[in-house]
Amino acid sequence: IENTTDRETRVVYLFKLGRLQEDLLSAAGQAMAAYQRILDLEPENLGALHALQRAAERAGRYRELIAALELEASKTKDRTRILPLHHRAGEISEHELDDADGALAYYKKVIALDESYLPALSSLGRLYYARGRWDDLLGIYRLELKVMPKGGAAARLLYKIGELCEYQLGNDREAVASYREAVSYDPAHT
Repeated sequence: IENTTDRETRVVYLFKLGRLQEDLLSAAGQAMAAYQRILDLEPENLGALHALQRAAERAGRYRELIAALELEASKTKDRTRILPLHHRAGEISEHELDDADGALAYYKKVIALDESYLPALSSLGRLYYARGRWDDLLGIYRLELKVMPKGGAAARLLYKIGELCEYQLGNDREAVASYREAVSYDPAHT
């Protein structure tokens, strides 16, 4: 590879080397080095960036995986692509690195870009619930309600808001208002 002067040929060889290390030798960490070398030659090579992400995940090198996801997010202008990249970084922080604060930061970054991105709303809600951050959870429920069509699901969410206000926040007036609105969305909801 080092003796190859043609950049395109070098990239092809590095991809082959990476796949061999990853698949045949079960050396995903070494494959990462090959994919990084491609990115050093061609910083915009999305195939190499995806291969680096795959190899990092296989190697259990989650911080490097997050860095590769962040790099991809920084290179794209398509917001619909950026949102799942940041959300995935949050999931990895939460589940693989046991870093709830890091996960919260990524999920909040997604919501700052798009308040209606349901996977991030769900993830934030789960973490806020687990930490007893009731005011923050109420804010997430309200954002979810904005994007939810009226009907049974919205009624269930309004009922959850009512319970949260009544039992966790001690706000009976808002709890009653939420229960009433739930019934107006779905009269059969009890």
